[in-house]
Amino acid sequence: MAPRFGVPGEVGKVNLRLTMRLARHLLRNTSDGPKRHVGRMEAVPMASSVVVARSKPDGLEYLAQGARIAWTEASDLAQHFETVREATRAAMRLPSRMRAFALPVQPDA
Repeated sequence: MAPRFGVPGEVGKVNLRLTMRLARHLLRNTSDGPKRHVGRMEAVPMASSVVVARSKPDGLEYLAQGARIAWTEASDLAQHFETVREATRAAMRLPSRMRAFALPVQPDA
């Protein structure tokens, strides 16, 4: 016979009822009410490209275009990738002491 998990019999039903009552009570009585976001999505600008960056005490440095391991402070001179996956892969191929990461670039508005 296979083992049974959970609370057997009436005790399990009572616990489930109490849990559901508590959930309904919390939904009704929270300060901002139930969270219903259906149909309320705002337009979020997507990143136009992704760069590989690393932090330094006075800002960020970007992986320079056309160089294997060269850094530039100008983001317009950075190597741009089409996807976060490609940029992350390039960052992970660098030595770990550089602590590089993929950084999405927001389009200019």
